[in-house]
Amino acid sequence: MGHLFFEHFLLLLGVFIIGLILGVVAKLLLRRKARVGQSAVSIAEPDLVAVEDDEAIHELEELEIETTAFGLEEPRGGIADDLTRISGIGPKINGLLNELGVFHFDQIAGWNSAEITGVDEILNFKGRIIREDWVGQAKALVSEG
Repeated sequence: MGHLFFEHFLLLLGVFIIGLILGVVAKLLLRRKARVGQSAVSIAEPDLVAVEDDEAIHELEELEIETTAFGLEEPRGGIADDLTRISGIGPKINGLLNELGVFHFDQIAGWNSAEITGVDEILNFKGRIIREDWVGQAKALVSEG
């Protein structure tokens, strides 16, 4: 009887630990997605403040949705660019960028300083994007076609 109790205890303990790990991972993923949303909003707000015409504001909001660095839910045409062609981006970072909605060289090539800072902070790169000149490399790859 004592042996059976011990086995059940170990089984429940294992399930509890797995649940904790999954909960922490889910929380981190949700926190990362929330930061992405905040970054995109904070980038868009300064451009919208100066415009007073409602129609113009609506047009700017539509443009911001189309051009934001983090705005794509999936690659255009269903095919992502091979971001690993940028020196400093390996398969793992490619996956992280895809989670942020970055699938194409032209997205990276179009990043402004606020977007670079936002991605750098979200991924905790500590200036790596600027040091490795991802934007310059992406511009060169876009011009290659």
